[in-house]
Formats: sequence, C-alpha cells, structure tokens
Amino acid sequence: LTPVEFDARVDHLKLPPHDLRLRWQALAQWERENALGALQHLAEQVFRPLQAFLEMPGARDKCLRLLQEGLGLQIGMLSLMRRSDARRALSSHIRALQKGVSSSRRSFRLLGFIAPMLKLLDLATGAAERQRHRLFNVGMSAGFCGYLLFDNRRWLQQQGLMSGAASSSARTALRCLAVRHICALAFALQAVHSNPACLEWFKALKARLAESLRCVLTEPKRALQSPICALADVHRSTYRPLSEADRAQLLDCLKEFFQLMHSAHFGDILRSHGALVAVLGCWCAAVDIRMLWRRSQQQFRVVQDRAQSAKQH
Repeated sequence: LTPVEFDARVDHLKLPPHDLRLRWQALAQWERENALGALQHLAEQVFRPLQAFLEMPGARDKCLRLLQEGLGLQIGMLSLMRRSDARRALSSHIRALQKGVSSSRRSFRLLGFIAPMLKLLDLATGAAERQRHRLFNVGMSAGFCGYLLFDNRRWLQQQGLMSGAASSSARTALRCLAVRHICALAFALQAVHSNPACLEWFKALKARLAESLRCVLTEPKRALQSPICALADVHRSTYRPLSEADRAQLLDCLKEFFQLMHSAHFGDILRSHGALVAVLGCWCAAVDIRMLWRRSQQQFRVVQDRAQSAKQH
C-alpha cells in the first residue's frame, strides 16, 4: 500500500527522490489511515454488536451460565473416566472455578425477588383473566420468587452473614425453581395444544415413530442395517413448514422440559447424571443467548438506521 495508486508499469527501483512513495512520513500516515480504517470496520462489525448484546438484561448472566454448565459437563465427563490423581486434581480445579462462577452469578441475583413479588401483586389486583392462565402465572411467579428468596439466603449463608446450612437453602431454592418450570411447561403445552399446526406436526411425528418402532420390532435386521436413513426418513415424513412463532412455541416447550430436569436433579427431586444435566443446561443457555443476540441485533440495526437518517437530514 502506497500513498499513490499502484501502477505495475512503473519501475519502482528508479523513482525520483521527491516521490511520495519514498517518504517514510507519508508511508506512515498512509499505514495509520489503513489501521484506523481496519479498526473502525472491526468496531462496526464486532465490538458494537457485541456491546449491544452485553447491554441486554441478563446477557452476561446467560454467558456465565453457559460457562458454568460447560465446566459442569467437564466434571461429569471426568467422573466417567478411570480415576487417577491427575484427574482428581483437574476435577477439583474445575469445581473451584465453577463455584466461583456460580457465586458471582448469585451475587447479581440479590433482591431479584422484588420483580416476581410485584408480578404476584399485579395478578392479585389486576383485571380478570382465564382461571387456568391465572393459575399458571401465579405458580410461575410464586416459584420464581421462592427460588430467588432462598437463593439470596444461600448467598448470605455462604458469606457468613446468616446462620444455617447453605446446602439446605440451595436444595429448597431449586425445588421452588422446579415448581416454576412445571407451571411454565404446562402453560407452554397448553399453548401448543391450542395451535393446529403444532398438533398436526406432533400427530405426523407420532404416526411415523410408531411405524418405525413396528419396523424395528418386526424386521430388526433391515432396520439396523440403515439406522441413519431411517432417522432421515422420519424427519422427512414428519416435516411440515411451521411459522417462526410455531417453532418458538415448540422450542419453548423443549427448553422448559430440559430446565425442569435440570432443577429436579440439583433439587434432589429426580436425580440423573451430572454430565446429562450439564448438556441440558448448556443447550438452554445457548438458546437464551441466541434469543438475546437476535433481539439485540434488531435493536442495534434500528439505532443505526436512525443515526444514518439523522446524518442525511
């Protein structure tokens, strides 16, 4: 890159001494402009969208949750391997890091119970709605409020500011969270049940899976010879063009079910394996991050369009 346009026909070994391409000040200025342009492009394409995402409520918490669940997955995978001193030391280091991430997330949830408590107050004094919807909303708000209350109590106990066992408060908090996810799952399933497109998709899936199961039971050799093709056939036969809202409803049902399994495991309601619930937690965190990212980019584009229109006017 030179301050003047490059010309392949010019013999650059015989440039005159006064040519700009031989002055280091001009070359330095040219490279400075190139570096600033590259940094500006990087800021517009990476850093500003990332900043818009981090300014979304809960964005940092979801990223930390993904990190926390990823560390839990490593701990679960190490527990499946043959035990050794090196693996025990590695597991203890990962567990300490996970505990630090979890404690930092918990500190940002202090006084978070105010929002669901106000939601309960609005439900008690608000306009009349369907009794079933009111029951689900009350259950979700009450469960989330109880979770945050006991979670704040656990943090205070860990810091030595309140007496009692932190493990007991953690177990009670996660059981309250399980109640919240039960109500949310029931609410999501009701929304799916009232959607004809989702019902048709589920019926097609059920019929095809039943046919595939019959094929496995009656002709196991042929079914085992091409399991991948059979799964692809199931997908093709059950696929229906769903709208974005329909896909969001199905995704919400799946996410609430996975989060229910996650909270039931750590709340000692229904124990599973640590690696499995860590995978479910990673998936739920990734779904939340994707949703927040798309929402932040929509708002970022709106702000950019307004700024460009203001400059033009």
